[in-house]
Amino acid sequence: MALPPSLLGNTTNSTISPDDVSEPSSFATSIIYFISGLALLVILGGNGLVIILIVKFSRLRTATNYFILGMASADFALGIIVTVVIIMKLNPHLPIPPIGCLLLRCTILFPAVTSCLTLLSVSLDRYLKIVMPLRYHDLMSKRIAMMIVISIFVYTALTIYVLPLTISNGTQIFNQTCWVDFSLTIIHPAYLQFLVFGNILLPLCLICIMYGQIFRTVIQMIGHERSIRIPQQQAKKMRYMTSRRSSRNWITRELRTIKTLVILLGLCIFGWVPFCGVVLFEIYNPSYQVGLKVLSVIRMCTSLNSAANPIVYSLRSEQFRLCIRKLFGITKKHSNVTNRNNTIS
Repeated sequence: MALPPSLLGNTTNSTISPDDVSEPSSFATSIIYFISGLALLVILGGNGLVIILIVKFSRLRTATNYFILGMASADFALGIIVTVVIIMKLNPHLPIPPIGCLLLRCTILFPAVTSCLTLLSVSLDRYLKIVMPLRYHDLMSKRIAMMIVISIFVYTALTIYVLPLTISNGTQIFNQTCWVDFSLTIIHPAYLQFLVFGNILLPLCLICIMYGQIFRTVIQMIGHERSIRIPQQQAKKMRYMTSRRSSRNWITRELRTIKTLVILLGLCIFGWVPFCGVVLFEIYNPSYQVGLKVLSVIRMCTSLNSAANPIVYSLRSEQFRLCIRKLFGITKKHSNVTNRNNTIS
């Protein structure tokens, strides 16, 4: 497979400059920057709020929410990275050393790897709870979940910041500026393929397989519950109805959690699979150069993914909504009236 000179590090006679690539129209650029700026505010504010809520309120410190905390931290880091990139765009001739340029390019992939591995972990958590409920508490706990999240961040940091320094393609930069785009000329193609296939696409495939098994198990549980005949004796009937109601509530609660995680999976695929496609396309088809319009849209998709995640947490979880109201001192008048009426009655 022939690789382009820029990817091979032989850039003495062929240098691509950002000025050589046509910019999107001013109107399209304004729209993209406006949406990206709005997404940046939501990324920093929304994910920062999720981190504060989980740290502050003990009721949110569950094993599943520790994984959510890891995802929110990765998305918050993406917001910081986007801020740095915007500063570099506004000041394209900042004196950034070549190693700094290399690490910044790799840092763009940090939230993608962290989010995918965290989603894989939380999917494994749901898989154990649904498919292996009797062994769940032996295999998963708050402490184990926190250790898994910390391990993911340590692994990602080593993969993102240490490995590229050992197999980089050199220190070529565009016109002595750190032009942040998807061409990634100073990153070795083998390293890129390892990141994309091993740390993003493979975890996403495993997640889909686990969710398929989870939904299959839940459907079997629902079918088994409906097939049970009501006992004739009243005492047994009451015990059965109580047990059945408890089982139904448990299934409904778990299904809601699983649906939330499936939404997060869809957002992750929407945000990062196009990114991976462009990176792989540039490696396997070196004669084609992706335009800045496509790159801008893909960057916007990654930002929108990180901005949408905290909105999903708050909309899908009553516990998160309750803690948000408590954090800001918001009370529901109708709930107070209802509680007063219940007390009077």
